[in-house]
Amino acid sequence: MSESKHTKGPYLRDGALVYALNEDGTNRFCAYVQVGFVEQPRRGAAVRTTTEEAQATAALFAAAPDLLAALEEAEEGLASSYQVCDYPANGRSQQDRALASVRAALARAKGGDV
Repeated sequence: MSESKHTKGPYLRDGALVYALNEDGTNRFCAYVQVGFVEQPRRGAAVRTTTEEAQATAALFAAAPDLLAALEEAEEGLASSYQVCDYPANGRSQQDRALASVRAALARAKGGDV
């Protein structure tokens, strides 16, 4: 498992604001999921981000360190089961697809290509 370059968690959330603190309690970073708006709505114009959607996006963002750790653990477990059970990695089994999906998500989370 490669060393991650992202800010270590936990990430905290207050509404649509996500932030992390240094060990001394000072702010390490903060990100605000902004609600979109249209000053002069046009007929048929798409609705932009609502407050509820912004807060849900912020919650997902705040969970990112935990989700990354879970994916790393899942990847390790799935990969090691091939060694224990001697599965043929032919890409057709549910386990093959799950492992490929986990690896693609990990690559994307770490800034790589999928």
